[in-house]
Amino acid sequence: MQQATALFGPIVEVRDVLESFLRDQVLVDDWRGKLVQASGQFVELGAQPADGDLADLGRRIAVLAEAGLAEERTLTRSVAADIETLMVRVRVPDLPRPEDEDWSF
Repeated sequence: MQQATALFGPIVEVRDVLESFLRDQVLVDDWRGKLVQASGQFVELGAQPADGDLADLGRRIAVLAEAGLAEERTLTRSVAADIETLMVRVRVPDLPRPEDEDWSF
C-alpha cells in the first residue's frame, strides 16, 4: 500500500472515535468533524483503481458521521473491524512495529 503515511492519520482518528464509543459509550470532542475529515481522506486515497475499498470505507464513515454512531451500531462495528484490519496492514515507513527486533529509527 503506497499511501501508508497518508492513511495512518485518518485510520488513527477513526479508530479513536469508534473505540471510545464502542468501549466506553463516549463521544470524543468533534467526533462528527473527525469522521467527515477522515471520510474525505479515504475517498480521495481510494480514487485509484487498486484502492477502491478505501473509497467504500470512506463512504461508510460518512454515513456514520451523518446518521450517528448510536443509530448505526452494526455499521459502526463493521467500520471499526475494517479500521482494525487496516491498522495491521498499513506500515508507516521507518516506524518500528512491536514485532520488530530493531526499534531504532
